[in-house]
Amino acid sequence: MSMNKILLSIIFFSFNVGVCFTQDDSEINGGVIKYEAFDKFDLSYFKDADPKVKEWLAGMPKGVKYAKVLYFNNRYSLFEEDNTAQAAVVDKKVLVMRSKMPYITAPRPVLKKIFINRGKGVMSKQMELMTRFFIIEEDLITWDWKPGTKQVKILDYMCMSATSTSGDKVVTAWFTPQIKTKAGPELYGGLPGLILAVDINGENVLLATEVNLNPPSDKLFKKPTEGKKMKSEAFQNLVDEKMEQYRAERESRKMKENSDKSGYHK
Repeated sequence: MSMNKILLSIIFFSFNVGVCFTQDDSEINGGVIKYEAFDKFDLSYFKDADPKVKEWLAGMPKGVKYAKVLYFNNRYSLFEEDNTAQAAVVDKKVLVMRSKMPYITAPRPVLKKIFINRGKGVMSKQMELMTRFFIIEEDLITWDWKPGTKQVKILDYMCMSATSTSGDKVVTAWFTPQIKTKAGPELYGGLPGLILAVDINGENVLLATEVNLNPPSDKLFKKPTEGKKMKSEAFQNLVDEKMEQYRAERESRKMKENSDKSGYHK
């Protein structure tokens, strides 16, 4: 079952801002939260494809799922790939799509690991761009969360919704005040409760699958070290440069294809 169907199948309840949960005022000491992350394939390259290609795409997966894990305590959090998760049998169609994506989609940065020091308000991100790793250290993102109007139950925890707009993305976070911490998966956090699910533009991208509130070992909380250190602005300039190269190469390929179809050659 897809993550979208999982989230849509959860029963929704009417929301009252004054609703209270039975809980202690003190923050949870820590925990280990496992998530299922859905990475959607960018199929914009095929928007002008011929009908046969579009028919082929209709039967192909729209993305791939990954196992992720969040470690947190009162001061730190670490979000990364869950290497302890049992390897699932990957659908052959997914493998086909994953093999094609690097050649037909624009290069994009992928967050591999993020360490957050909430006390100091800073984070250290390990990003991957075109098989290369980079380390970016910057201030913690301050999300402009707005309270939602619904509640949802996830893993026996009642969750409230909050939304924030980032560029052309509307991010909806589902957080539970029953687990009092400002931690959350990936870059998301800052709410009065643990974030158990995240939607972007109505599509579920993160969903908690397991909650363990035993504090993890302090040894786990380490900054990522593999990768070239760069300032955030310099890294964004590199991404923009690679994007521009991709657009130029794609336009060149289109011109060549049109030339070949017309039969005109210099």
